[in-house]
Amino acid sequence: MTLANFRNLGKKIVCVGRNYKDHALELGNPIPTKPMLFLKSANAFVQEGHPIITPVGCENLHQEVELGVIIGKTAK
Repeated sequence: MTLANFRNLGKKIVCVGRNYKDHALELGNPIPTKPMLFLKSANAFVQEGHPIITPVGCENLHQEVELGVIIGKTAK
């Protein structure tokens, strides 16, 4: 399986923020004592080889590399 069809399979993207000390400091953010979880829409996913379209008016685009995992079984 590839991630090429993630938009069709994925229902949500669960993210952990500021989990890398140096990155949090680079952004001028405090280092959290607990994991910082947040969600992104599956529409936020950009397939490999496709351009990242910068929104109109965006002056500070911050890029990251993410690890994607598709869990293919229903939890019991």
